[in-house]
Amino acid sequence: MESSNFADTIIKATIQEIQSAAYRTFYPFRFYLLGLLILVIGGILVQVFMKRTNPNYSLSSGFNKMVGSLIYSIFSILITFIAYSVLGSQVIDTVWLGIIGAISFVLTGAFLRLIGFWR
Repeated sequence: MESSNFADTIIKATIQEIQSAAYRTFYPFRFYLLGLLILVIGGILVQVFMKRTNPNYSLSSGFNKMVGSLIYSIFSILITFIAYSVLGSQVIDTVWLGIIGAISFVLTGAFLRLIGFWR
């Protein structure tokens, strides 16, 4: 039980350091990053709209990979955060990360098929 508290302390301190470093690094560029995020989301929406309105329109493989990896990353982060909140530091283990990766992979495919991005 004592090692679990120690691991939690280390993980929380590491997360706080990463957040602090990211804030110091990216805060001066926040408006540029927001603009880039808006452009990427707008590009995704335009691609999805064009694909839905014209069935013969096909997306490039690079764009498909970018969207798939972005959605996979979002699902992985969310599931890891939820599992860490529920189960604690034991989630940061090779077996759990493999399970989280498999779940994220399945959810990514299901989500992109559900919204009509993939067939």
